[in-house]
Amino acid sequence: MFISLVLIGIMFLSAYFILIMSIFAFKDNEPFTYKGEKYYILNEGWLDDDYEIYRKKIITMDKLNFDEAKKTFKNISNLTNEDVKDKLSLYFDKDKQIIRSQKTTADEKSESYLSEKEILKDFSLRDVKLIANSPYGLVEADRAGARSRWFFVEVIDNKLNFISEIPDTSPDISGEISDDGLILLRCKDVNGNIDFYKSEDLGQTFKPTD
Repeated sequence: MFISLVLIGIMFLSAYFILIMSIFAFKDNEPFTYKGEKYYILNEGWLDDDYEIYRKKIITMDKLNFDEAKKTFKNISNLTNEDVKDKLSLYFDKDKQIIRSQKTTADEKSESYLSEKEILKDFSLRDVKLIANSPYGLVEADRAGARSRWFFVEVIDNKLNFISEIPDTSPDISGEISDDGLILLRCKDVNGNIDFYKSEDLGQTFKPTD
């Protein structure tokens, strides 16, 4: 029994080793040495570069996560292999890429907000469906056939301030404020179907409700 268990263990270890070696055989990898230890930087992407770093053990490879890699490779300028240095630079640029992506998304939202403010310049207070007992209202910003584009706005000093776009495109929308401060919308389409929405964050977002 003991010998059988040992053989099974060796078989699983061999299968793992073969799997690791096959991955490194078919992927674009670059071996390098840093402070006396051997590493591989492996491109695991198919269309776009997506580098991962492995530390060489006796017969296995340990994959380093991003934080471990940052702590290990504190000074890649000491590397003489320029190709590895370039790949490591791309790898450590991941967090900067995420920040840039988040910034781009924020910029896009900001540009969208500005464009909606520009649209509201063509409307006045008489175009607003005011919600009773509140400074809020609804503006039909555009209409195409049986669909309407609605803006939820706040009226301050007779000026329309954009808050959000209503997720429903029904041509008939009305609103009210509940006793507990929720903003409720009733949306009726051309076929007479009625949907209700509520907002718990002063009109920033609207969610379907019964």
